[in-house]
Amino acid sequence: MNASSSTALASAMAVAVALSACGGAKALSKPEFIRQWDAICAKDDQKVAVVYKDLPDQITQDTLPQFAQAVGRVLPIARQEVKDLRNVKPPEADQTTINAILDDLDQDIRALDTGQRAAASGDLDAFNTAGQASSEIEGRANKAAQAYGFKECGKG
Repeated sequence: MNASSSTALASAMAVAVALSACGGAKALSKPEFIRQWDAICAKDDQKVAVVYKDLPDQITQDTLPQFAQAVGRVLPIARQEVKDLRNVKPPEADQTTINAILDDLDQDIRALDTGQRAAASGDLDAFNTAGQASSEIEGRANKAAQAYGFKECGKG
């Protein structure tokens, strides 16, 4: 996995977090829902980018601890983002669409968590496998998010 894959891993998590939320108070109009989620995604994407910016270009056994630490720092950002997004209720008519996106993004977060644990234990192959799974899930989630109309959430 190279730096762009690790960035994809970080982006996947940011997207997963951003899109895996729903519920909360009053349902918003679609434009307002998109605006609020995109604002949260943009803020947290910046935090994630800071964490990943200095990672090496290549993931090797020697650099694996750096990736374990980075993903470990990103996971709490992602979890907080989910909490923030859960306070933004999607339009009722779009709930099914959002739920489908959320299912993929929940899977993505699990893949990222698996990757972090693999990296922390020094298992390069398992880290790469988790990263590949995350990238595939992120691709599906990004495509659905862009089709829905998000600009920041789903940028990948």
